[in-house]
Amino acid sequence: MAFATTFEQEFTIGNLRLVSGTYTSDGGSTGGNIQFDNTETVFHLHLQPKGSTVVSDQPAVNETLPLAASDDAEGDTVTKRTEVTIVTKANEVGTFFAIVQ
Repeated sequence: MAFATTFEQEFTIGNLRLVSGTYTSDGGSTGGNIQFDNTETVFHLHLQPKGSTVVSDQPAVNETLPLAASDDAEGDTVTKRTEVTIVTKANEVGTFFAIVQ
């Protein structure tokens, strides 16, 4: 089916933000994009799959970090948007945290 993320917490540290949440790839999906709105740069992204056993394939960030924001879409209300592509096992659920600006 799809890849989805949910943002759960955000903390300000000086001029940086630490954001955390969950990701889900279901229906055979093997990853997708985590979209950070109002973000100029993603400096670090940590992925942690959930489970009760050892994970055979660690999820991966499929980008070179730090990653700068893409151009704004016309008519978009978000001033800056950075999308980070991640690769996961099929039907994986996990948590993430990112350091962004």
